[in-house]
Amino acid sequence: MSLIALKAAFAVQTPSSSSKSVLIAMADHAHSDGTGIYPSRQSLAEKTQLSVRTISKSIAELLDEGYLTVTRYGNGTPNTYAMPLTSSVYI
Repeated sequence: MSLIALKAAFAVQTPSSSSKSVLIAMADHAHSDGTGIYPSRQSLAEKTQLSVRTISKSIAELLDEGYLTVTRYGNGTPNTYAMPLTSSVYI
């Protein structure tokens, strides 16, 4: 858990309230530099009380708007997300 990432997530205006909830939940999994985020969509759904489908849509919004970046590994390995805390969306 990173208080820096959580503070950044609370401070920004996201495209929707559900994407804000997802960003906060993901920030709760981040390292202090905003990296290392890889919770399952199911765990995010449980934490935010949103559906898995809404989680997927919200992650797509956050990626499109630059609040998250993703590294895709494939072959059953989970994607790893990061909050680019030095990006203009967080400053």
